[in-house]
Amino acid sequence: MTIKSMVTAVILLGSLVISPQALADSDSISRQQAANPNNFGEYRNANDVPKSISHCSANLLVCAERVLNYGHSGQDQDRDLGKNIGTAEIFIYPQAKSKPDVGVVIITEQPYGDDGDDSVGGERYRIAFTQQKNTQGKPYWKFVSQRYQVYCLRGSEGWSKKSCV
Repeated sequence: MTIKSMVTAVILLGSLVISPQALADSDSISRQQAANPNNFGEYRNANDVPKSISHCSANLLVCAERVLNYGHSGQDQDRDLGKNIGTAEIFIYPQAKSKPDVGVVIITEQPYGDDGDDSVGGERYRIAFTQQKNTQGKPYWKFVSQRYQVYCLRGSEGWSKKSCV
């Protein structure tokens, strides 16, 4: 093996090794992490959202935005969603033939802290749907749950389903 090929191999190997801190600082989330709702804190379930929003025939991202924009007061609220979005990731988890496919949208909002809370650096929402068919056989996404994580800047830094200190 030549010196040039050894250096190239070391550089390539080094680029594959990512520190845990670099992963924690990343906006993106792995497919495996997104699949597990237990990685996120509870926020909203299907009973909290009206059928007009929870049964969505648009694409998954549009459906997720509708749920995310739905306010605590039970009405649509303009959150200026695009203002702080760092990433929006869509994952489809095919199920057995007898079960509907699951669609998960992860929306990460960064930078955060416009509300004066300097302990939070971002929020990540996990919005889950199942694929259904209406009486005419047309597919739609049925909202299942919305969960969240916060990116803590103090104490136990990184993404957490618990409040920051």
